[in-house]
Amino acid sequence: MTTLRILTLNCWGKPLPFIYEDLCDRIGAIGDEISKRDYNLVILEKVWLSSDYKKLCDKICPVLPYSHYFYSGMLGSGCCVFSKFPIRETMYYRFSLNGFAHKIWHGDWYAGKGVGLCKMVIDGLHINLYSSDTHTRYSRNFDEYAAHRVAQSFEISQFIKQTSEACDLVILAGDLNSEPSDLNYKLILTNGNLRDCWIDKEMTYSDAAGNTCALPYNNYTSAADKKEYPFGKRIDYIMYRANPGVKVFVEEASVIMGRILGTPFHYSKHESLKAVLRIEQFSDVVYPVDDQYSERNKHLLEAFELINNGLQQSRLSGDCYLFQSLLQSFLMITFVIMIQNEPQVPPFFQIINYGWTLITAFYFWTGAVVMKTDENSFLGIKLDIANAIAN
Repeated sequence: MTTLRILTLNCWGKPLPFIYEDLCDRIGAIGDEISKRDYNLVILEKVWLSSDYKKLCDKICPVLPYSHYFYSGMLGSGCCVFSKFPIRETMYYRFSLNGFAHKIWHGDWYAGKGVGLCKMVIDGLHINLYSSDTHTRYSRNFDEYAAHRVAQSFEISQFIKQTSEACDLVILAGDLNSEPSDLNYKLILTNGNLRDCWIDKEMTYSDAAGNTCALPYNNYTSAADKKEYPFGKRIDYIMYRANPGVKVFVEEASVIMGRILGTPFHYSKHESLKAVLRIEQFSDVVYPVDDQYSERNKHLLEAFELINNGLQQSRLSGDCYLFQSLLQSFLMITFVIMIQNEPQVPPFFQIINYGWTLITAFYFWTGAVVMKTDENSFLGIKLDIANAIAN
């Protein structure tokens, strides 16, 4: 019998000026708190700064000596793993769709988000540990990234399916940015054939709803979130799948790490999720029946429709950007012709012309390259979902 104590936390490590002082203190406190506990596996998200990762390593590695950071994109994926056991192999799959590059204030595109895999052997058990942080939902009423998150959820479930056949136990942990009623959550569970630790828990010592984010007592929860989610929301998860010959019992699942003792602020905008798994091996191999088949196909069909809508929207947006580039080019040429007749062109007009050229180039690049890339990504995922439904 093997017992695994697992923790996952979105560290909310955005280095924004108005919370940067808190971030330094929070990262240190997170490292201190984890180092005091008897965890076997710790999975963290939104650790954006290399200095923060180093600080966490300095504090956590004395008790969890093996660690790995999944580097991706301009900022890094933000996902890292700390383990009491050697990490034998690692791999990272970057999502095909990751938001929009021109939405700089959102930043998801620059993180190169995806799903990471760490393979390890614990007491003879071959374990695949997956870590992910999907695209943030910035608004429930106007969710412009809904299709992107569904695509990411499908890719998470497909990646797990394609890489976990030879292992004994699958564990997925992270901020999936979806609530249990959302299609994304259902897609990961059914297509990945996973189970939710919070649902299967034998006992809990915290919030019965399992809410980890937008909690009303958290000092980082905005007034808008308090109004929209008066009791918080459950978007952080630890999921698992026991392959043939293995049985898993979820002894505990708890939401922990709220306010930092002696300070006015919390460890993060999120609270952490802890799960204790008891794993037993059996000599009689019984292959589990996929009892989620009908549910899986229903959710795949929903995802297919949403991805198709995203494809059409991407094509429309691309056409709009290209039209804007043509319109701006026409107006710019007209402007240049007009000022050429002037005996002396003011320097300010040259500045306007340069700025206009940059705006026109932006519209053309976004329409011809960025949106075309997204269009092909949507098309590829649409075909992948169609194949999954057919089989």
